[in-house]
Amino acid sequence: MSRLREHLQSIPVDPRDLLRPDITSSPSAPLMRVTRRESRSIRDILAAATPAAPEPPISALKERAWEEAVLRGQAIRDMVAAPARKDAVEEVAARYRVDVSTLYRWLSRFQEGGGRLSALAPKKCGGKSYSRLDPRVEDLVTKAVDEYFLEQPRRQVTSVWDDLDDACQAAGLEPPSINTLWNRIKRLDDHLILERRYSARVAREKLGDLPSSFKGASAPHALVQIDHTKADVLLLDEELRLPIGRPWITVVEDIYSRMILGFYVSLDPPSALSVGLAIAHAVLPKESWLAERGIDLAWACQGLLGCAYVDSGLDLNGSLMKRGCQEYGIDLQNRPLGQPDFGGHVERLIGTLMRKTHELPGTTYSNVAEKGDYDSTAQACMTLQEFEIWIAQYILGVYHNRPHRGIGRQSPRQRYESWFQEHGKNLGITGAPLPHDQHRFRLDFLPFEERTIQRSGVEMHHGISYFADVLRPFIKEKDPENPKKGRKFRFAYDPRDISIIYFWHPVSEEYVPIPWKDSSKRPLSLWERRRETQERPSEDPLAKATIRKSRTAMRNTQEGAKAATQKIRRDFARAKQHSTKNIHRQIEQDTSRFPLPTRPNTGLGEPNLQDEAAWIPVAPYSVIE
Repeated sequence: MSRLREHLQSIPVDPRDLLRPDITSSPSAPLMRVTRRESRSIRDILAAATPAAPEPPISALKERAWEEAVLRGQAIRDMVAAPARKDAVEEVAARYRVDVSTLYRWLSRFQEGGGRLSALAPKKCGGKSYSRLDPRVEDLVTKAVDEYFLEQPRRQVTSVWDDLDDACQAAGLEPPSINTLWNRIKRLDDHLILERRYSARVAREKLGDLPSSFKGASAPHALVQIDHTKADVLLLDEELRLPIGRPWITVVEDIYSRMILGFYVSLDPPSALSVGLAIAHAVLPKESWLAERGIDLAWACQGLLGCAYVDSGLDLNGSLMKRGCQEYGIDLQNRPLGQPDFGGHVERLIGTLMRKTHELPGTTYSNVAEKGDYDSTAQACMTLQEFEIWIAQYILGVYHNRPHRGIGRQSPRQRYESWFQEHGKNLGITGAPLPHDQHRFRLDFLPFEERTIQRSGVEMHHGISYFADVLRPFIKEKDPENPKKGRKFRFAYDPRDISIIYFWHPVSEEYVPIPWKDSSKRPLSLWERRRETQERPSEDPLAKATIRKSRTAMRNTQEGAKAATQKIRRDFARAKQHSTKNIHRQIEQDTSRFPLPTRPNTGLGEPNLQDEAAWIPVAPYSVIE
């Protein structure tokens, strides 16, 4: 226990969670207990963590293994957030029904894994905290908890177990004990139970959920809001400068400083993918991103996020983006309906951005009345990349440096930098902590597909072929579990540039870039590729008429050739038949005209060869023929 106390005292307090108005900024300040969703102090332990060992991608983990990793990560957070006393740690261990030594073992694995949640995933099935039930029984238990226990009217656990027992008997399965059902219920979040069995208001009142602390965000990166909008401007394609539609913008705003930490522009509608790419842009350094676009402005925002609120309309369950947030300790939440405090800041920011886009050529304005007779299509002149550069220039050059009424007439940049100058020096930090492996962090938020590897390489994105020598050992490899099928490998990709995909190497356990075969082509986005494959040239009426006329002429030629062939064959057969009859008739006529020879009577019994008159002249061969 003393070892844990010494370790916690030697590490500075996390600025994003514990620096509240009622807490001193001194490094020696006592560790304050915070709620589950606000606790970010687990990040402090990772200051001296070793680099992460190669691990499979988080998307490769089974759902049950990932849920167990999330549960273990929460147990570690609760242990670190508790007072550094033996009884406090024992209380956390009892709450999660494990030994104290198990908690320390999980903590060690978490540190050795570089702070990645996936390091806590079970290595194999079975164990005290891993289900050994028949998967069919496990599904029935989950269904009973979700449909009976967590629904109104509120039912007792014994009543829920009765229905579970009946369901197992009907399916011909051995029912679990009532203690198994109790254990599943005890693992549920208290907030979820109150919200489902009572109401969201009761859950907020009893557990003191986030609104109060949300309004008083006391450090950069602690709380952010993420929202989307369809920009009021018409864009053009890169090649022909033809209209392609209005873009969507996803913005990540820091509530403490009002700084825009990152954004993502796309022609695709909002999704978990757009949120994930916006978060990755907000967390990672942006020097190379700015240099690629020729933007000579500073953007100091970088570092992991604490709690992120996104649009309540997005379904985050089961998404790779949600797994990525859990992996790096980002508490991702849907904004509650009917509570404007959770989205008002970013919505006002988006309104400011949209009013600025109304000054661009090709704007569509907010409504038809405001647009009037303005021809947006004729006036449009910006491509998607040019619009992205324009947005970045406005954010970095204008918005970040303009006084903001919501933060005491400071500019967002001054507010952001001053916090680290005043508090960060005492805490020994100059900015929010970054992921240990930034390249891996970016790839963990990218979508992926599974493909077999053929001699020609890998085919993705509507027929594009990719190949590199690293793929050769895996060409036409069979699936170990089903030798009749080819083995599928994981390939991640960035939808903004599909000229390269990233192969998860099963031996070296790292991502390897694979370029497309045709290196002469310019890089394309996935949206541009879809547009290429879906486009159809306009029909030419003259060509269509010519095609029809030619088809008619071809049919006439075919029918004429067929009729001529039949006529010739018919005439030949008839002539042949008549010729045979004439031969037989001619022979009969010649026979009647030239009687057969008679044997002359010489008295010797033999014909006289010297008597020419005794022979009948034979008809010429030509006559017979």
